[in-house]
Amino acid sequence: MKKFVLFIDLKTGGYIKVIQQADGRYVYLEHITVKNLKGFTYWGVINLYQP
Repeated sequence: MKKFVLFIDLKTGGYIKVIQQADGRYVYLEHITVKNLKGFTYWGVINLYQP
């Protein structure tokens, strides 16, 4: 089972999801919306995360 933390921006509906992988590393997925445009989602590896 993967552990994750979810940060939600209640004003825009965007969010960041931080996921701990099986090997202990953390990755993130961020979804943002821009007024009059579609949503954007991107992801990457976190160098430092201290929950």
